[in-house]
Amino acid sequence: SIADRVLQIQRPFSESLWAELEMTRLQALTKHILFDALRAYFKENADDAKAIFQRDDAIDEVHKAAFAVIVRAIEQDTSRTSDYIHLLNIVALLEKVGDLSVAVAEEALFHTEGITYRHSELKYAHKTELKSVVSLGEDVATA
Repeated sequence: SIADRVLQIQRPFSESLWAELEMTRLQALTKHILFDALRAYFKENADDAKAIFQRDDAIDEVHKAAFAVIVRAIEQDTSRTSDYIHLLNIVALLEKVGDLSVAVAEEALFHTEGITYRHSELKYAHKTELKSVVSLGEDVATA
């Protein structure tokens, strides 16, 4: 779990690394996407469920960028490799929350509209719509 990984880290990371990893944004994105996916499911709201798919792309982008940052950090300071591996796993677990939120949204969409997201045009349509969603980090925190 994330908590277990945090407890394995020997020393805190620098604020500059935390900022470069966009950890605060990643935490906000995953917290809100999970909440919103569950709300869409329980309220049977297809429009809210569809919005989840776009928001997961932002989480995926932060995850991908964080991987490169952590690899570079390991190369610069091999004495903390173990800590960086735990951090990498934390980022991956947060990204998994986004993926699980998509699965909840897919269920909500199926229950409300009978649409299977994985086999629908929605899966590909959302990739080209609303690219400004990537900047959701600041907007999500105020939702």
